Amino acid sequence: MSSPDKVSKPKKATRSRAGCSNCKKRKKKCDEIKPICTGCYKRNLVCQYGDDELELVDDQNEDVKITTVPWRDLLNDDAIEQLLTPWQDPELQPLLELRSLDFNFEFDLEIKNDNNEIEPLLMLDFPTEITRKELIYLESFCKQVLPELSVLPQEINHYIRLFVPMAMKDRAVLYCLICWGYRIRKSHSADYQARDEEYEKYLKLVNRLLEAKENDLGKFNFVSSVISYLLLVSMEVSFGDTKMWAPLFASCFNLINKMPGGFLYLSKECGLEGVILAECFIYFDVLASQSNENGTFYPLSEYTEVLKGDSTLLHDPFQGCMRPLALQLAKTVTLLVEYNTLRITATTPDSSTSRFDKFSDSSMGNCDRYSVISEMLEKANNLDNEISFCKPDMGVLKMLRTRDDLENHLTMFEAMQIATQLYLRQVIKNLPPIVPEVEMLTVNLKQDMKFLVEKEIFKKNLAFPMLMLGLCVNTAQDREQVKEFFESLVKMCGYLSSYQRIWMVIQKVWELNNNGQVYVDWFKITNQMGWKLNLAR
Repeated sequence: MSSPDKVSKPKKATRSRAGCSNCKKRKKKCDEIKPICTGCYKRNLVCQYGDDELELVDDQNEDVKITTVPWRDLLNDDAIEQLLTPWQDPELQPLLELRSLDFNFEFDLEIKNDNNEIEPLLMLDFPTEITRKELIYLESFCKQVLPELSVLPQEINHYIRLFVPMAMKDRAVLYCLICWGYRIRKSHSADYQARDEEYEKYLKLVNRLLEAKENDLGKFNFVSSVISYLLLVSMEVSFGDTKMWAPLFASCFNLINKMPGGFLYLSKECGLEGVILAECFIYFDVLASQSNENGTFYPLSEYTEVLKGDSTLLHDPFQGCMRPLALQLAKTVTLLVEYNTLRITATTPDSSTSRFDKFSDSSMGNCDRYSVISEMLEKANNLDNEISFCKPDMGVLKMLRTRDDLENHLTMFEAMQIATQLYLRQVIKNLPPIVPEVEMLTVNLKQDMKFLVEKEIFKKNLAFPMLMLGLCVNTAQDREQVKEFFESLVKMCGYLSSYQRIWMVIQKVWELNNNGQVYVDWFKITNQMGWKLNLAR
């Protein structure tokens, strides 16, 4: 007798227990990328996980006005500890206190119910009435965004002691934080970059407040306005924006120029807060793509004066121990602009000839060409030597508490250092990836990135080294690994982040340079796309 046909069991649908609600309904495996998974991203759906709370408050209570809130309703434990640290640890007080603008809190006493211990009670008083819905947006900023702005341990995250107190005194800063928190709450859909009505409402309010303060630019109004602009720039860059951040940054530049002394007024006359803001401005400036063409907003001498200050007192939370490399980047940008200027002005202008071909112009003798190239090459070699021997900010390293923290930050410094060396070879020497010295640096950078992409604390700060790594790999195996790095970072930071934009640029470069034997100007590619990238976040 013939055996009966085997009855095949129906295949079970592949589903994720922790996936989003849309993937569960479609009975598809969710890759759990937050804030929006791949399935929802492609279908432009609102992506909601089981632990999400997209409904903020009851409709009946969302418009209730409040003017004060206990610290525990707004800040997480790390932020509370940071605000209290100067009062609890006398040794850290000189390093952590920011008092030049009189940001002082009033403390009452609170009796804890669990074991009757007495501790300080901090009440945060807003400078204006806000709704309960806006309070939720503010809480989203304080608990989700604020800790991620720093690569330093939270006890030395100066932004906590700068942004929160200023928001309690200035309406523009307060609504900047609310605006950022609103975008975080709305980031579950692929179209969250669109300027909806509520977002525009907050942005217009901030702009009106900033315009009003320009008529009375005392020190407080000036510093609070700089904070507001840098917050908006940071927000746009963090969401992968390629257009809006640039005019906001230019507005910050115009504001600074209204003060006597300009940029140095910010760093010299506005206390420790001013120095931290000046360092933050430099960080965004040197990592802006248009700096390759226009140079930095302020001269190298002023950036040098700020960045060579006392590193034992201040630490920009964006940069951490990498701060000394910002100066090397500023030098590289300045050298690039100087080189391009010499190459163009030393020849007869000809719109039909690219700047890379103008050395063939008959109006320029061989001696002139040799002199320009020789001078720039010597400067580039000297700068490369400076970068190689650049040391991390020891003031930051001394504040790290564990051996793992030290290893993480030293690896991050090394990655940025190698990326800066590759950047110099890219923009000044125009070396293709196949050149041995580029390959050697790329191998080392790839090892550092393999370590760093798994570190949560650096997930927002790898844009610059990832761009340099992507530009300089040339084998199929290396490019596949770089692709995996980008996929990992996108999974941590979301599709509409800077990494998604950088990955698109890298793919275009690979199309134009399949075997790594030619130099491809990535900045030209961003210009063709109409993008202004900022690699600070």
